Amino acid sequence: MPKIDPYQTRAADYDRWFERHPYVYQAELEAVRRLAPKSGKGIEVGVGTGRFAQPLGITVGVDPSPAMMNIAATRGIDLIAGTAEWLPLRSAVCDYVTMITILHLLDDAPAAVGECYRMLVPGGKIIIGYLERDSPMGREYSQPPRDDDPEEYFREVHFFSGDEVLEILRRSGFQNPAFAQTVFRAVDDIIDREPVEPGHGRGSFVVVRAEKPIGDRAIEFV
Repeated sequence: MPKIDPYQTRAADYDRWFERHPYVYQAELEAVRRLAPKSGKGIEVGVGTGRFAQPLGITVGVDPSPAMMNIAATRGIDLIAGTAEWLPLRSAVCDYVTMITILHLLDDAPAAVGECYRMLVPGGKIIIGYLERDSPMGREYSQPPRDDDPEEYFREVHFFSGDEVLEILRRSGFQNPAFAQTVFRAVDDIIDREPVEPGHGRGSFVVVRAEKPIGDRAIEFV
C-alpha cells in the first residue's frame, strides 16, 4: 500500500515546508529544470501538492492522496487518483514523466519506473528527483524517528543510492542517463542560493534524466 498516511493528515504542513526552506526549494527546482524537457506533454507521478508541477508547466498529475491532490488542484493541476506502480493511463501518452522525491515511498520502485516507461512515447524522457541515501540528508532521514517525533514522512521508507537508481533505470530499458545535484549543506544552514552541479555523489538532492529508446514500442494497456 502507498505510504500516504502522514501526507493525508499533514498535507498543509508538508506544503508549507517549501515556504520555510525557500532556497532549498529553489535549488531543487533548478536541478529539475536543468534536465527536464522545455516542451512536450509532461505528467508528474506522485504530484503531491503540485509544488514542482506548476512551475515546470506540467498540468497533469497522478497521486494516491486526496488531501495532497486538493492542494494541487488549487495550482491548476488536473489530477488522476492512482499509484505509481499501476498507473491508470494508457501507454505512450506523454513525452516526459517526472517523479520528484517519491522513490523512497514506493512499495515497488522498479515496477513504478517500468510503468513510466510504458507511458512514454519512444524517445520520451523520465526525470527522477531523489534523496541520495549516502548523502548527509539521506543518512539523517534514514535514522529511525523517535516515537515522539512529529516528522513522520520518513518512517518505513527506503532511500536509494545513485547506483541503485541507475540499475532500476537500466533494467526498465532506459538509456543515456544524465545527472544534476544540489543541496550540499544541511537544510537549516541554507539561507542563500545553493548551487546546482552536474553529476551525483555529493549533493543530497539528485536528479537523473534517462530516455526510452526511439525504436521501442510499449505494450498497449487498455
